[in-house]
Amino acid sequence: VTVAATAVALVIGGSALVWPDGPGGADAARPARYLNAMLGSRPAVTLPQTPDRLNAVVFSPDGRLLAAAGEDSTVRLYDATERRQTAVLKGHAHAVFSLAFSPDGRTLASAGYDGTVVLWDVPRGRKRAVLSPGQGVIGTVAFSLDGRLLAAAGTRGVQVWDAGTRRPLRSFGHGEAHFVTAFGPRGELAVAGTETLRLWHPAKRSEPTVLGTTGTFVRAVAVSPYGTSVAAAGDNGRVTLWDLQTRRPTAVLGHDRSVHAVAFGPDGQTLAAASGSTVTVWHVASRSKVRTLTGHTGTVAAVGYSPDGRLLVTAGHDNTLRLWDLTSP
Repeated sequence: VTVAATAVALVIGGSALVWPDGPGGADAARPARYLNAMLGSRPAVTLPQTPDRLNAVVFSPDGRLLAAAGEDSTVRLYDATERRQTAVLKGHAHAVFSLAFSPDGRTLASAGYDGTVVLWDVPRGRKRAVLSPGQGVIGTVAFSLDGRLLAAAGTRGVQVWDAGTRRPLRSFGHGEAHFVTAFGPRGELAVAGTETLRLWHPAKRSEPTVLGTTGTFVRAVAVSPYGTSVAAAGDNGRVTLWDLQTRRPTAVLGHDRSVHAVAFGPDGQTLAAASGSTVTVWHVASRSKVRTLTGHTGTVAAVGYSPDGRLLVTAGHDNTLRLWDLTSP
């Protein structure tokens, strides 16, 4: 084999990768890039750019699909393995702010500025139903983990439906904005108003209880997979963790800018938080940073783990979706 007179070689396990220099001498970065590619530590995969800013992204329960939505009022489905767009769903009149798959993955709920919750038949790629809860602009939509309940939080309160019959069950907070909500594993619903975090068990017909006040506008909440804690994040750049047994805050994770999205990993050991154009992955127990993900050129509005916890997807106001391999160094 003949190679260029001046070359860079990288030997791994007795095999050599050889490539010529670039102009002006050896490119020292090239060996690192090749090594990273072999070991899986490569930059994020960027999916095809969307026409407008993205506000929401979520993996399907089996990890095969990604759904993303934003300012152009559409919902886009992607094959998560092949990294290609498979469908564009049209049914909203304005921007979409939130997405949620049902636990069986057959239904996708989307909600946003037009005040409606659209339920999509995922296998057929078509609209199944439209719910108009009368809660104003809807910031968040969520399914309970058993798939029986569907909740939407908006500028006029929170509405909960029977997900099977789509019959309204309960509502609260009429006239008060509740933009974010998330279900826990035992049917508990964490709901944030402007600065107040509440816990509600709609199936038990109990009244919401106040967990605490964050002191800032809350932009995101998440309940840990085992229902032990709640994370709330907002404009002050802090993610506050509450212990659901003691109902007390246990930690504050600081960031430089407003935090727009948070998500617990499937095992509950890590928490991803989006602040500005970066995403920080935290180890929950030690309150230490595991890694910082950079690459977006605009605000990161949404984050989500794959069901196996190996991938993190991020959606931003730079019109891009990025997939990060969390198993790489």
